[in-house]
Amino acid sequence: MEKSSKFILNNRYSGMDKEIQRSILMFENGCSSPYTRNMYRSKLNQFRKHFHIKDFDSLIRMSILELKEMVEDYVVYRKSQGLVKSTVNNDVCAVNLFFRMNDLEIPMYKAKKFLPEQIKIRNEKPYTTELLQQSLRCVAGYTEYNAIIHFLCASGARGGLTEHLKMKHIGELIDDLKSVLIYADTNKEYQTFIHPEAIQALDEWLEFRRRRGDIIDKNSWVFCHTRDTSRPLAEADVDSRLQVKLKSIDRGELVHGRYDIAITYGMRKRWNTIAKLTDGVNSHIVEKMYDHNSQTHKLDTFYFKPTEEQLRTEYKKFYRELYISEEYRLKVELEKKDKIIIENQEEKDVRLLNQEGRIAELEKILKRFTKY
Repeated sequence: MEKSSKFILNNRYSGMDKEIQRSILMFENGCSSPYTRNMYRSKLNQFRKHFHIKDFDSLIRMSILELKEMVEDYVVYRKSQGLVKSTVNNDVCAVNLFFRMNDLEIPMYKAKKFLPEQIKIRNEKPYTTELLQQSLRCVAGYTEYNAIIHFLCASGARGGLTEHLKMKHIGELIDDLKSVLIYADTNKEYQTFIHPEAIQALDEWLEFRRRRGDIIDKNSWVFCHTRDTSRPLAEADVDSRLQVKLKSIDRGELVHGRYDIAITYGMRKRWNTIAKLTDGVNSHIVEKMYDHNSQTHKLDTFYFKPTEEQLRTEYKKFYRELYISEEYRLKVELEKKDKIIIENQEEKDVRLLNQEGRIAELEKILKRFTKY
């Protein structure tokens, strides 16, 4: 019996037949993660469309020399669009992986020499609280976007958390906080937390889903695909949706396709900045909640394993500064004022007790003198 070489084509390859031969299956299985696969197949599709190639199998039937020249021409074209080095390099990597997974070794030396010059990295700045307040106004009425922004800002996680996060990975409420297991059951698994403001936004999103008929259990995705709740929301979709919703806010100058503030990483950088600037915080424990390998204490990466309670203790020191809305930030200000009032009152009480003690001692001395 002849073995079929055709497979169902992923719907991301728009405009093509629903079946495709083995070449694209080899390519997709060569990608190391869902995020890489999503990005690479998009870039490969752009390459195919640029040269008006009918399908991917037609690519691997072309000569090595012809493919080599196509890659070089494509790099020159992409470079002429003003794209940064990392973007064009990803184009080359995606195309090269496709060819190598199909046993084609295309010389890439010239193509890589044609890459744009490395320029100053943008996307370096964190969001300010004011910008995040504007962001929340931009997504008013969209409970999912609202929950995603709050979740990322409270946890410090990357946008890719949506591809792994299920309901069972969110812990019970303890001390007004919930623990979150990021990238659960992978070698990148780590733990962080979300605070009351983010918990409220998440509860509103889950309640919205229940009202529309979603059945939510411990294995449900927290953030799911728009049309298929059995699939998680992809990181690329998180980025693209927020790009559209937040296009009116000022994220700085746009240079080579990048703003000063990255659409989701700017939230992550705000988390880290606030945590590290908080007095008395153990930065090594913060690194664990941030999923960041220590550059100064390399052994910490493998051998330092703080408990959930130790992580929670550090998170408690700074999580109130992560609040976004005026409502929650005013609560923090009131708590600070109440604390100052209580501390001042306690100080007065101590001074009063000391004074009363000294008066009592003086009275004893006076009584001894009056006897004589």
